[in-house]
This record gives sequence, structure tokens and C-alpha cells, in this order.
Amino acid sequence: LGGKWTCRLGDFRTMAEAKEVLDEFGYQAAAGIMSLQSVLDAERFAIGGGISRQPVLIEAVDRQVGAVYEKFGAFLPMCRPEITACHFASDANLIGALYHYLELRSRPAAPDGPHPAAG
Repeated sequence: LGGKWTCRLGDFRTMAEAKEVLDEFGYQAAAGIMSLQSVLDAERFAIGGGISRQPVLIEAVDRQVGAVYEKFGAFLPMCRPEITACHFASDANLIGALYHYLELRSRPAAPDGPHPAAG
């Protein structure tokens, strides 16, 4: 979905226009989740990054996933997944980077080379 969906409320002339874009975003995200669901059969999908700090976006995706299950649920061989926000939201990448760095620092240096975490 990426940068195509980067916008501010002030970018819209009306709230109806903003809702239309939000619904389209929810639909596109739900389509991706449904594709993953058909392969993974996961019980929960957690949306992360800065976007996950907006409950209205999580609700839009959940609403669209629900709409698909209402319409096609009888034909889908999988459960309806829970849609939720990741706990660490936009800090997840920083936490992952710190973890990776600390893991590298805990490894001993190779006898003939620099330490893995050296720069």
C-alpha cells in the first residue's frame, strides 16, 4: 500500500471524500490479508508501523475483512482472522534494529577480522 496512501485530513474537500479513501484503503488491505489468509490460515493479523497508531484505520480494515466474510464466508475454508494493531507500532523497526545490533555484539570477533558489529 505504501506511500500512495500518505495524506492528511486537510487533503480532502469533504469528510465523505476522506471516508471513501479510508474505505478503499481498508478494502485493499483486506484483499492482501485475504490472500495471506488463504495460505497461512492465521487467526490474527497485526498491522504495524505508524499507521497502526490510527484506530480508524484498523477499524476500516477489520470492517472490510468482515464484509468479505459476510459475503463469501460459506465458501471460504478458513476462519475470519482478528485484525489488530501491533503493540510496538512504529517503534518495532527500532526495537528490531537494536536487537540485531545487540545480537551481533554478543558474538565473539573472528580471529582474522573485525568484530561483526564494527561499522
